[in-house]
Amino acid sequence: MLLVIHSMLFITLLLFPKLVFGGLLHPQEWDDTSNDGEKCFSMDLINNNDHYLAEIEVGTPPQKLKVLFDTGSADLWFQSSDNEYCAASYPQGDNSTNTNDNEQNMASFCSSSRTYNFQRSSTFTPTGYKFFIDYVNTFSRGIWAKDRLVIGNADVSGLQFGVSNISNTTINGILGVGYERLESVKGYSGAPNRTYPNLPMLLKESGKIDKVAYSVFLNHLNSNVSTVTFGGVDSEKYTGDLYKFPLVNIYKSIPRPSKFHITLQALEVHGNYSSLNKTVSNTPLPALFDTGTNGMVVPPNVAENIASTIHATFDEKFSLYLFACPAEEDDTKLVFDFGDIQIEAPLANFIVPAAELGTEQCGVAIIPEDGTFTLGIPFLRSTYVVYNLEDYEVALAQANWKWDGKSKITPIISNIPGATQATATPWNTNMEQSTDSISSTFGITDISPSTMYPTGTQTTTISDHITKYTVEPLHSPNTLTFTNISPTLTSQVSTVFIVTTTVTATTTITLSHCQKRI
Repeated sequence: MLLVIHSMLFITLLLFPKLVFGGLLHPQEWDDTSNDGEKCFSMDLINNNDHYLAEIEVGTPPQKLKVLFDTGSADLWFQSSDNEYCAASYPQGDNSTNTNDNEQNMASFCSSSRTYNFQRSSTFTPTGYKFFIDYVNTFSRGIWAKDRLVIGNADVSGLQFGVSNISNTTINGILGVGYERLESVKGYSGAPNRTYPNLPMLLKESGKIDKVAYSVFLNHLNSNVSTVTFGGVDSEKYTGDLYKFPLVNIYKSIPRPSKFHITLQALEVHGNYSSLNKTVSNTPLPALFDTGTNGMVVPPNVAENIASTIHATFDEKFSLYLFACPAEEDDTKLVFDFGDIQIEAPLANFIVPAAELGTEQCGVAIIPEDGTFTLGIPFLRSTYVVYNLEDYEVALAQANWKWDGKSKITPIISNIPGATQATATPWNTNMEQSTDSISSTFGITDISPSTMYPTGTQTTTISDHITKYTVEPLHSPNTLTFTNISPTLTSQVSTVFIVTTTVTATTTITLSHCQKRI
């Protein structure tokens, strides 16, 4: 799932995820030295303020592209260099002399560093099926294909991916690492109508890891070192105990969980500086762990409880809770109680600074919405998370923000190494909150052609700064055709072209390998 909370700094995203420039990955090597054939590997993620990027090498000769790393979806897809924006009147390349901001930004988007040019690859192979992925208020469509692919230091050339040439977003692409059930392979004309081994599954099938699992360490807000470890756990990147929790299934219509929900027992706000100690939620509810969300979604009553505790009020103009910017020494934190473990996340993780909003007050990246909790990047920066897809469980510990760059990675072969089974009672569908369908809030049948393929000029205000993107499988066969695409789309959807910031992240870390288990 992709959910984006915007500030003036993040205005790049507007209705769509942020455009990204720069950044450098230093992938760690595969460990092929274990006598038992135990394997795992780590690769860096690029901290781009409100989301994280993975660098992928695609094609022959290789093209290096950066895509958003998303635990809430399951597909890999790239923007194609022949997408309708670039195929129109926008110049391609990084040396545009246009004075129009939109055209300059589109020229950058259409450059070779931002889009995939399959025509330049001698190993590109289309699968013969159409590709369509639906978000709440954006979409991408094109074809499914295969090509030479290297992720980290792993050749995963058998991985199927989407190539988008029609879209209302200028995001580079997405690397989804969720369950296969979330793959966008059904419910539209020309769809494959069958799942495929996505990246986590393919890594195991090809013998590169022993377990369909990975660990994510985002690190603190200002860190340039963030990693994902496929098939292993790095005990140097967390402090205290590591507890594993069963995933909970929020959908009554399917037999097993399809997303990374576990039970959040309670939520509190603490602070020594302000003498705070208040429980803002004590009802066990499913909480989704999602790197594609750059804020936190909570039930409206919980949002109001948090807001009243920190003296924030909801501003309709900004569609954000605003409050007096805290003092530098303020130590207010949110404490997430999972029963066996409590994760502490400083309020600073959730703050949108006043300067970035253009106001005298700060914003707080919390969205009120009925349903489950969604714990995005502000929470995940404080948490070391092991996603065990194969055994339907998640392990978590407090992230080690004092990590010195040294690693001790143990492969996951059967159980998550070092993890203790949690004893807290998990949520179930007979409790307070439940959802009957896995289909998207705005599925294919809910979207009119004028909504799916926007034709009118969009005027963006600060109220657009909270935008939700949900990647879901589609279950409405034969309801979508790829005709009647508005010829004015390229010139009318102006809000996707705005870029105000360039971020370059260069990271150097100590390479390390899996440690043989004893």
